[in-house]
Amino acid sequence: MPVTIESREREVVFRISGEAYQQLVEWQHSVDEKVVQQELESGRSPRGRPLEEIVLEAMRTGSEEGDPVPYYGAIQGAYVYRFVPTTMGLIVKIENTETGDVLDLTNYTDE
Repeated sequence: MPVTIESREREVVFRISGEAYQQLVEWQHSVDEKVVQQELESGRSPRGRPLEEIVLEAMRTGSEEGDPVPYYGAIQGAYVYRFVPTTMGLIVKIENTETGDVLDLTNYTDE
């Protein structure tokens, strides 16, 4: 299974590997590119917050160098990972909380 959760003493560890990891990286990059484009065009975050010029300049530089970095606030935390264990398997969804975009990595087949 490409996504696993392990319980250890005093910690829970999750792994996303193989094709699921590649899918996650590509999806996150495409969402970030979309957000950067929107922020640069409007000067505002996806939720409408005005962005300072220094932030916009850093975003322009990153985009020109092929590494788009959107501004998701001071802590840059826009991605939420949800793991829901069920009797049928593990539901795995990642959401960008700024845009509402969701990636479902759940394995719905019995592999």
